[in-house]
Amino acid sequence: MDYNSLLQRGGSYYEINSEKLFSGSIIKKYESGQYSMKGEMKDGKFDRDLTKWYKNGQISYIGTYKDCLLYTSPSPRD
Repeated sequence: MDYNSLLQRGGSYYEINSEKLFSGSIIKKYESGQYSMKGEMKDGKFDRDLTKWYKNGQISYIGTYKDCLLYTSPSPRD
């Protein structure tokens, strides 16, 4: 699911024109087509791994969420 196709309401994410909390894979890309963000959501919140990249392709953030809470501290990996 394209991240831009989601709507945030009350701290949770929904598909546009839906009342159901979103669960599934999400991606967000720069205009160049490179990934900006890739992760998973469950019941409208981030779940499992979330990775973000700078425009130059380097990783800017990696965090792991469990039960919709940040489980590991975010830091770029080598």
